[in-house]
Amino acid sequence: MLFTDAEVAAVMSVSRNTIWRWADQLEGFPQPVRIGGATRWRKADVDRYIANLKAEGSQVELEAYTQKVAK
Repeated sequence: MLFTDAEVAAVMSVSRNTIWRWADQLEGFPQPVRIGGATRWRKADVDRYIANLKAEGSQVELEAYTQKVAK
């Protein structure tokens, strides 16, 4: 399954611009794939990234993390 930038943004509770900034600047953030003229993220990559965030610090909620990184 593939996500658009808007779908990834919704899952991560951030803006589309933040998703693009993270893809460009945040080490370890899933990279998009190009399919024809479309850019998409693999759902499995996004799910894995979220699971890794939770595993790294089980006391850090994803929402708090995304707010911290978005600043």
